[in-house]
Amino acid sequence: MTADSNQAVEESENKDPYQLPLSLKALEGTKHVFQFHFDTGMTTRRPDFILDAVAVLEKKAIGIATNQH
Repeated sequence: MTADSNQAVEESENKDPYQLPLSLKALEGTKHVFQFHFDTGMTTRRPDFILDAVAVLEKKAIGIATNQH
């Protein structure tokens, strides 16, 4: 799914950065990690989110390590 999601962003006909591609909207209700960064090159307006990659979450418990002495 990761390659397909990234490809969907790259191949989207609608290049409007404020509209999600339909293929990404179809992921609603599923669990994915979206890697993004802020576009801070423009100082005259608010920064934009730039989508870099999409990853599928694995179906396993995630443990949190604690420092116990």
